[in-house]
Amino acid sequence: MLLKTFLGISFCIEKTIDRKKKTVIFFLLTKISPIMKK
Repeated sequence: MLLKTFLGISFCIEKTIDRKKKTVIFFLLTKISPIMKK
């Protein structure tokens, strides 16, 4: 039971980190793309 809870928490944390990473990558791409087009 405890292991399942731990896995669930770590999975949620991983999903949150993944979403943050995607947001950061998207933000960087939107910042870089106008520079690359010049």
